Amino acid sequence: MTLRGLVSAALLIFLPSVASASPVTITFDFEDLAATALPRSGALSILSLSKSGLKADITRPSGRFDVIANVGSQTKPSAYGLRSLDPFVQESAATPFVVNFTTPVRSVAVDMGDYGQDSPDTLTVRAYSGPNATGTLIGTATGSLPTLQGNPFNSRRLQVTSNSDIKSLQMIGGTPSFPNSVFYDNLTVTAHPIASIPSNTFNTVVRSGEFEWNSRYRLEFSSEQLRVTVRIRLRGDDPGADLRALWEAGIERIWSNRFDVVDGPFRYPMLFDVQFVTFFADHVVSVHSGDGRSDMLNWFTESNWGPVYLDEIAAHEFGHMLGLFDEYAGGAVNPDISPNTFTNALMADLGAVQERYYDQILRNLGNMSGRDLSLGQSPLPPPVTDPPTELFAQHHAGPPRVPNAPSMYLLLLAAVMLVVRARGRNTRLRQ
Repeated sequence: MTLRGLVSAALLIFLPSVASASPVTITFDFEDLAATALPRSGALSILSLSKSGLKADITRPSGRFDVIANVGSQTKPSAYGLRSLDPFVQESAATPFVVNFTTPVRSVAVDMGDYGQDSPDTLTVRAYSGPNATGTLIGTATGSLPTLQGNPFNSRRLQVTSNSDIKSLQMIGGTPSFPNSVFYDNLTVTAHPIASIPSNTFNTVVRSGEFEWNSRYRLEFSSEQLRVTVRIRLRGDDPGADLRALWEAGIERIWSNRFDVVDGPFRYPMLFDVQFVTFFADHVVSVHSGDGRSDMLNWFTESNWGPVYLDEIAAHEFGHMLGLFDEYAGGAVNPDISPNTFTNALMADLGAVQERYYDQILRNLGNMSGRDLSLGQSPLPPPVTDPPTELFAQHHAGPPRVPNAPSMYLLLLAAVMLVVRARGRNTRLRQ
């Protein structure tokens, strides 16, 4: 891409895709499910629900259950609709329902009801920080359903609200003789987006045959965006302000806003920030005038294909800084997968970035946030790039064959240590 694309590229980079900044409340009411009762058969051991991107898996450990049709003798108040969760096939077993959420929630509520001719029902809902009712018990809600004359349907809604993430729920209601003998409906949860996470640095040694290099970058989550930052020090020949700007804007344009992080009902854009610095660099790149075989730490100011590919070449080398392998025969390919060569891809022939390129970044954010995340295509249009070229492999030297060069911070530290040693030697001589 030439310099004329820099302005439009900058506008694209900082235009985020749509994200939900506010909490989202979702109700699972079972209305779209097929009834398995009456008669009760215990047809279900797990019930997987999904709504607005949030998933909830309902199980009853060592137990079974049904979804009942609320008609005829099982008619219930209108709030219960035509379907409810029914544990009565094993009503005498004290096995609660367990609900796991793929996206942590901060509030859970559920309607629990029964017909009123038997003993009072005791109701309990517990919220946990871990899956499968494990981890810290975050909160408990209890209640009861009184014995009523005749056979009216009585219901109560229990709710747990917390400032901490709730990853699972346990719910049970019944009598001493029949511990799980109430109906459940309108499971309502409120999910919150990921809170701000300060910058974390990820540094990994990557190896492929004779090749070995350091991957190093920073992840920061704020303002509903994931920002990936790489600090690069350019040394050697001066590329000039225009080429420096072309490299920076080209890398950011090619890598940013291609895929969103999907977190249940929330979507977060991924933005890439290239910073050319003098000190505290993640990577030190030697710049060479003219054309040559580039690698992650050696960039050239010209290309035998002309200037239009200089941004794609820089974006390819940036991929190595993120820990990516080459994807062409003879390059530093991934030794752990097969096939490990591709076409029409940035790390192969300067084609488009691929979803697989973001997998490790996604895993790192998942570990930072404690959430089960996925990737989704960004709604923004893809960047305009030059056609892939199979000749790229002939003009690329692959990543370095030695670990990355030391940062300026380490060089300064070594200089300070040499000065201290020299002063100590002079002191001993004077003595």
